Amino acid sequence: MMKTDITTEPELLPGLPKDHIFSFETMLSHFRRADQSPSDKYGNFLALAIFIPPMFYRLILKSTFWFYAPLIWAAVPPRGLEHDQTGKLRWNPTLARTPVDIAAALVALIGAFFFFFRLWDYNAYQTAAAWAKDNDFPAYWPLLAAGINPAGLNMWYLLPGISALLSLVVFIWAMQVSARVRLLKRFPDQRTLWCLYKLNEAKNFLSISTVLVGFFFLLFYYSKNCLLPSTLQSMVSAFNIAECGPV
Repeated sequence: MMKTDITTEPELLPGLPKDHIFSFETMLSHFRRADQSPSDKYGNFLALAIFIPPMFYRLILKSTFWFYAPLIWAAVPPRGLEHDQTGKLRWNPTLARTPVDIAAALVALIGAFFFFFRLWDYNAYQTAAAWAKDNDFPAYWPLLAAGINPAGLNMWYLLPGISALLSLVVFIWAMQVSARVRLLKRFPDQRTLWCLYKLNEAKNFLSISTVLVGFFFLLFYYSKNCLLPSTLQSMVSAFNIAECGPV
């Protein structure tokens, strides 16, 4: 628990062998087993959850975690990629080509559209362009930065906006790579695969974070207005989020 290295497996008792029933590796292998019922899966998840507090405690002790965590994430091999006989990453041709990926890209396009118009102030750009024209400055594309409205950069628009933009980047990039593979038989190099799948992981993380933030926002809103079902309202009231009368 007192270890500051987050890559070291957490321990319930110091010095337990890896094959011990209370070791992290044993509990993780039980959780990942395919031949188990939903109740066993849930029980193994609860058993594995007892390692979460010491892992968070390490993050609190390690003050430089917020700096080197992105570096560790970038250095870890991306998930979801197969390896060939030489150990190199192999291109997955289904990336960005499934119906789910296409539907997600359309949703991301709508989200990016709203994010752009939330962030963009056309009047501010027009004012900057007029000033550049009056002072004989070239009104070329860097002047577009004058139209950025910092007031639109709040949590509710920034998180889904970045997630939508990143989703479009991953989708378009993956479609280009897939077209080169199918038409020209030009397979991407290892660095391209690494970067593409790391961006895809970041996109998935931001998408999940957006859903969670939206869920807790709705939960907070409905609890404040006492609109939740009676059982759920009493559970939320136990955390002092909202105080309602009899429901």
